[in-house]
Amino acid sequence: MHTLEIPEINYKAQYPSCLSEMNRWQYLKFIQLYLLLEADKITWQEFRIRLLSYFITIVRTTEILTPEEIELIHAEIFRISETLDSFCITKTDQNKEHLELDLSNTKNLLPKLGRLYGPADALIDLSFFEYIEAHHAFLACSADATGSIPVEHIDRLIAILYRPKRRFLFFKKLSPLWNGQSREKYNEHTVEGRMLKVSRLPIEVKIGILIWYRACEEFLQTGVIGIGLSQIDFSLLYQETDNAEQNDTGLIGVLYTLAESGVFGSVKQTAESNLYDVIVRIYQLLRTLKSTE
Repeated sequence: MHTLEIPEINYKAQYPSCLSEMNRWQYLKFIQLYLLLEADKITWQEFRIRLLSYFITIVRTTEILTPEEIELIHAEIFRISETLDSFCITKTDQNKEHLELDLSNTKNLLPKLGRLYGPADALIDLSFFEYIEAHHAFLACSADATGSIPVEHIDRLIAILYRPKRRFLFFKKLSPLWNGQSREKYNEHTVEGRMLKVSRLPIEVKIGILIWYRACEEFLQTGVIGIGLSQIDFSLLYQETDNAEQNDTGLIGVLYTLAESGVFGSVKQTAESNLYDVIVRIYQLLRTLKSTE
């Protein structure tokens, strides 16, 4: 968090320094500005100042100010807005450095959409089959030749990830078999019905979820997690091929291969297994194969 202090007026405020520190309202405002920025309707400087206005209270005085005082205030707001460069990472293109928005947040800032509930942070509560379905929908969200993203594919992705709360949840939480899953069990046959509800969501909500899911996908390909005393580098799982289509097709193959091995049980049991449990098992198998080469 950034901290802004103005002792003269006894003012102190904290505001986010990255996406994961935002609340729901701030994130949606961020996405609205992001869409304007991407459409070249506002400059980066305007983006920062408008975003800052959502984070802190800028009091408008009724006093008559001189042009010099007004200029000083504007200069100070601009200076404070520069702290929002923390939302960026430095990229190098043709030996020239430039700032680029860092959208690699895996914290779900939109966990609930009305009566629909979304996945946990970094997709840690997805089943393997649910991930396969979401992954297919995500790949379909790629921009077409005109540079636009087909909204119906975003709707499908959201309808896969967001589902109603489980019935009798209070009593399920008291059960020794409670698995921490608040959403209804994934059923591919109910997706179409939810897409109509999802289609009515504001565009900033849809893009916000798409950006978050993309960050989760990137984490699954490049992230590192700790399991016990070991560090698992997910990038090993994607080193076999750089072809996204091959990786996509391979997910179903992985499902059947693991089912044949009996590690998680039948195909149905493997499909319902936790995504991260499956990933860890695949990682172990790959490490074993590489050590015998």
